[in-house]
Amino acid sequence: MSEPVAEHLILLVDDEVAVRNFYQLHLENNHFKVRPASSASEALRLLDREAVSLAVIDVYLGQDNGIDLVRRIRTFVPALPIILMSGRPSDDPVFQQALQTGADSVYSKTVPLSELLKDIKRLLARRNDTQP
Repeated sequence: MSEPVAEHLILLVDDEVAVRNFYQLHLENNHFKVRPASSASEALRLLDREAVSLAVIDVYLGQDNGIDLVRRIRTFVPALPIILMSGRPSDDPVFQQALQTGADSVYSKTVPLSELLKDIKRLLARRNDTQP
């Protein structure tokens, strides 16, 4: 049986305050705990300190790159479910590159929030099924 939603901590990484606040509010309204980060370095610090269940990462993080962040995360938390988000259209080559890098899912930021939430729950359930 899967854990209650509130037991899961989501790392939310986006350099744009308004976007970060929007997704944080939506996730918290759906009973997830959220730790926001505005950069790759801040995200890595949070991952080092907290038991994160899933990460939602913007592909373009100002000076940082979400795809590079995924590569770094995979070296020390290989099983962490990761969703990458991009403001670009879904036919942009960055989507295929993100999947090849190890992201579990990639979405345009125009995705309906219900679809994103459904995928978060799916990835968390899969993670729970593979943990001892």
